[in-house]
Amino acid sequence: MHKIYRTFSVLLLITVLLKLLDVIKNLIIVSKLGVTDNADVYWALISLPEGIIVLLGFDTIRGVSNSEYSSIGSEKGLNNLLESFQTIFKLLIIVSPMVFIVLFVFREDIIRLLLPGFGEEKLHLSYSVSMFIFPILFFKIIAGFMVSVNNSVKKFYFPALVSIVISISIIVSIFLNYYENELIFNLSIAALFGNLIYTLLLILGSKEFFRTFRLFELKIDDVTKKILKASSSIIVLVIFNQLYLFSRNYFVSYFPDGAISSVNYAGTLPGILNMLIFSTVFSVTLSHLSSLFHDGKNSDAKSLFWSTILRLLFLVVPLIALFLSGNKEILSLLFLRGSFNLDALSKVDVPFIWESLAMLSVVLSLMSTSLFLARKKYLELTLIGSAVYIGGICLNYLASYLFGYYGVSIAGFVTTALFAIVMILRTRNLWDNPWQHINSLTLILASGVITMIGALLFEWLLELFAGEIQGLVINLVLKASFVSVVYLLVTSYFKVNFLKEIKHFLKSS
Repeated sequence: MHKIYRTFSVLLLITVLLKLLDVIKNLIIVSKLGVTDNADVYWALISLPEGIIVLLGFDTIRGVSNSEYSSIGSEKGLNNLLESFQTIFKLLIIVSPMVFIVLFVFREDIIRLLLPGFGEEKLHLSYSVSMFIFPILFFKIIAGFMVSVNNSVKKFYFPALVSIVISISIIVSIFLNYYENELIFNLSIAALFGNLIYTLLLILGSKEFFRTFRLFELKIDDVTKKILKASSSIIVLVIFNQLYLFSRNYFVSYFPDGAISSVNYAGTLPGILNMLIFSTVFSVTLSHLSSLFHDGKNSDAKSLFWSTILRLLFLVVPLIALFLSGNKEILSLLFLRGSFNLDALSKVDVPFIWESLAMLSVVLSLMSTSLFLARKKYLELTLIGSAVYIGGICLNYLASYLFGYYGVSIAGFVTTALFAIVMILRTRNLWDNPWQHINSLTLILASGVITMIGALLFEWLLELFAGEIQGLVINLVLKASFVSVVYLLVTSYFKVNFLKEIKHFLKSS
């Protein structure tokens, strides 16, 4: 267990540093693009390659490979997964260019289908920019599989470190002469170049997987068959999940004045923290859970699963309380510069609240998904997820109709919360009744609510008695201090304070 948390802590440090660079990159882009049509086009298109990869099932292969290879590696070592790795790698090398060519030829139709609310001017700009963004799909398919395989053999640090080239490439492009006098072209070309270099570095740094590699020999071994079969069993889930995500921009595209960019900006900070959790905890947990279940260590797996959830929530809940109480200060400090003005800030404020709340359910969803993947419960995961995401698509439409562009943020919170609740309750089919752990989970949430109420009262007192305190930084520091103190006191009272354990794990690493 100590070794696992040591991996968490080192990987967390690496990822935090990388995400800090990513934040700087995004803030520079926001200050340059603001809440404009160009911003809508960039943020809508840059996520398309990843979304299409998920929709076509390539991401499913990545997740299942991690689980299956982790089990094999724990029992027999690296040599026994090489044949399967090389087979799947060859299949991806053959299939992904074909997929890319088809999508590139029909990219204009795809854009019109996914972003029907765009006017002619935004559509024409999207067509031009897509020439540089759609090729990213090929590199992401290969890179995603390489990361998964590295993680399955407990090689976590290298894939995380080399991803820095993408952010560096984009940041450098901002300060070069603009192609066609538009920053959006520089950003797209740099993203393509960065993904190319990232993929090459992953391949060059994974030479041990290419021993005895023969490009023109293709043999479908038993492990590969198992991975492809398992992937096909959850492909329905990932299709509905991606259709749900696509439906966000689909409905928001009908709203003018930078609606898509507003929703994307609102999810920037929560999204980075969610990605931190995914990068540092999800992959590591999935790999170790798969190994523990394969070795018959169910008790250790249960302990790892619940201790990880409770410690994550212990860290995330006060952040949510801070985001909700200090939303205006946080958004102002992050975005209020360059082309991003007060009017743009008001458009980001409300969806930011809902995106922050969704962090809670994202943690529970990610951890539950890692458990079901590790236990090879693919069919059950598919049935639950598909039903929830179909409902999420309908909810995106209804919420955007009732509340406007930020309705998709409300729908996102409700959808992920529903998925998380169902998945957590279903763990009783894997272990004993989870209510003991749910009780601790509930107390952590109660601590967060009490802290949030205290923070709002503190804000009211600041406005009432401390009008001379003017600086956004001072206000935010005061609120952060208050939130931390109240939260630690309340969690200590409820006996769900894991600060000492976290300190112990960090020191032991």
